[in-house]
Amino acid sequence: MKQTNDITGKNKNIKTESSNENLNKRITELENVRALRELVDNFSILADKKDVQKQILLFTEDATVESYMNGELTSSLKGIKEIGEAFEGFLANFGAVYHINGQHVVSINGKEAEGTLYCRVDLISSENGKK
Repeated sequence: MKQTNDITGKNKNIKTESSNENLNKRITELENVRALRELVDNFSILADKKDVQKQILLFTEDATVESYMNGELTSSLKGIKEIGEAFEGFLANFGAVYHINGQHVVSINGKEAEGTLYCRVDLISSENGKK
């Protein structure tokens, strides 16, 4: 704690350690939120490039990818090998893929994060010579 005088000449205690601690905590949280946003954006860009080999490097070895449709679980992939094979198989169906990421809200509590990201995905394929 640091002691100083305010403009009235009265002693004022400044909690420099706690202020710095709070600032460092806020900076770390902002950095983590930014890193999560970049992770999602990198995932989308690599999907658009169909670069599954780099894309799966964004996952941990024991990752799980679950897909839901109308609130129902439609697929569950476990581990980067299974995830990579499924992604390659899925992306092979399309000539082009475009992800457009939108709103991104996340809350971090220790080592846990929870959030929502809106993403529009355009999947372009050809049928009978037409896109």
